[in-house]
Amino acid sequence: MILQNAEGIKKQIYFENPTISENNAILDELESFADAINENTTPRVTLQQGTEALQVALRIIDAFENKSVLE
Repeated sequence: MILQNAEGIKKQIYFENPTISENNAILDELESFADAINENTTPRVTLQQGTEALQVALRIIDAFENKSVLE
């Protein structure tokens, strides 16, 4: 795709369509956690990372419920 801005400068954008395999992210995370327990290693998603992700998700939900995102 070629785009042209207001000054007449053209830029070309290339798109890729990678093959994406279907997976269940929650199941993958739980399996990683179980493996970490069995093997005494660190899971792919640490407790700190999971906590931070949950905090972000709760802030997003709160923002939508309070409509502060739309204002």
